[in-house]
Amino acid sequence: MYKIMDEAGNVYTQYTYAKEADFERMIVANADRIFGSAGIYFDIKN
Repeated sequence: MYKIMDEAGNVYTQYTYAKEADFERMIVANADRIFGSAGIYFDIKN
C-alpha cells in the first residue's frame, strides 16, 4: 500500500472504497479542496 508524506510530515495512506458511488460522493463533497477554488468541476457521468 502506498503512503505519501507532505512537507508538514503528515502521512497519508491509500484508501479503497467498497463502492464506486461512495468514492463519487466524496469527490463531489470535496471538489473545491481537490481541484482548487479556481477549478471547475462538472458532476456528470457518462
